[in-house]
Amino acid sequence: LCSWIGSSRAILGPKYTDIGSSCSEAMQLLAEHEQFAKVCLNNETVIRRTQNVGDRLISSGHYATGAIKSQM
Repeated sequence: LCSWIGSSRAILGPKYTDIGSSCSEAMQLLAEHEQFAKVCLNNETVIRRTQNVGDRLISSGHYATGAIKSQM
């Protein structure tokens, strides 16, 4: 998640510091920000689930434990 946010920062940063010049523009920016927040939360959920699966594989002695650890 952190790397995704970092790579998106250059694109999204300037857009998410704008407050708009009218009420309708501000409302549109707010809607875009809320959508971005939802995407972040969804990505966090996927990352946590993936990490949990990796942890379970490692703790069960999976044959690819070394490769799994290097990806986490």
